[in-house]
Amino acid sequence: MTVKNSGCELPESEVVHIFDSFWRGSNSDKKSGSGLGLYICKKLMHMMDGDIYARIDEDNMLVTVVFKRG
Repeated sequence: MTVKNSGCELPESEVVHIFDSFWRGSNSDKKSGSGLGLYICKKLMHMMDGDIYARIDEDNMLVTVVFKRG
């Protein structure tokens, strides 16, 4: 399953860090948060034998979740 967020403001060079714990992008300076949300998502997906990854395509952030087939 892929979710697309149009109008992505995150630099492509930072995408490799979005699943790191306590990491927040350079575009988050005026937004609240701890930097744990996507880190927790990645851990949960691995616990369920799945995966999650992200990429930027033009001005769109694409986050793909891969579920284990039951």
